[in-house]
Amino acid sequence: MGVAKFLTNAPALQRLRAGEKAELSVLTYGLAPTDILNGRTAVYRTSGVVTIVDTPPIFAPTIFKSRITLSVVFPVAEPFSSVNRLDVSMCLNNGVATEIKSFYMDTQVRTRAVRIGWLNLLGGVDHYTFRGAKSRLITAENSTYIKELAYPVDAEDRGESVLGSSITDERTLVSEFETESTFIWLSEILSSPVVWVVEGGTRLPIVVTSTSVPVENDKLIQMELKYRTANERIAQNG
Repeated sequence: MGVAKFLTNAPALQRLRAGEKAELSVLTYGLAPTDILNGRTAVYRTSGVVTIVDTPPIFAPTIFKSRITLSVVFPVAEPFSSVNRLDVSMCLNNGVATEIKSFYMDTQVRTRAVRIGWLNLLGGVDHYTFRGAKSRLITAENSTYIKELAYPVDAEDRGESVLGSSITDERTLVSEFETESTFIWLSEILSSPVVWVVEGGTRLPIVVTSTSVPVENDKLIQMELKYRTANERIAQNG
């Protein structure tokens, strides 16, 4: 297998807030049936102490379509404020198998954070939390029909009636100021066939309607992302 690259174009260092999860995927061609994979996380604490945490072993026969996905989560029972960074990799038979991806702990409080996940260009899964301003536009669309009225016509009879109505919920998110390389990575959201919002650990499918660059300076770029829910809500049936 060698030292493999994870299936992502994400920057080497990413943010991770309390309660958030990331995912790292890798191809597993060439593994023998007896090979064992482990996820390995180096926990760097503010005190300077470093602890290595291994996930339970993953056996080659259980790997789905020559691909394995490792969940990146904050260590259980560890105070979030006591950790600076997580270095995540995978090991093959206790040896180095993949590159290392780093996640630093983002302790800044933001009340409008929205986490987006998507299937990236390499076939892996990426996540990013939009932490800037957001807005919401809800529109309703009615479907109608013409009903033939009896004679004599009662004042309360309706000729055109509503058969049903649906609600479209479009939202706008703004990222933090990012480098050009991070902006290019985030642009993959626009072409991804599968995008979702993470709410309470649940994936809610969405459709991206547009992206733009609202603010730009010499070094940093801020992305604006517009999306709507993938499933319209049926408000009422006639």
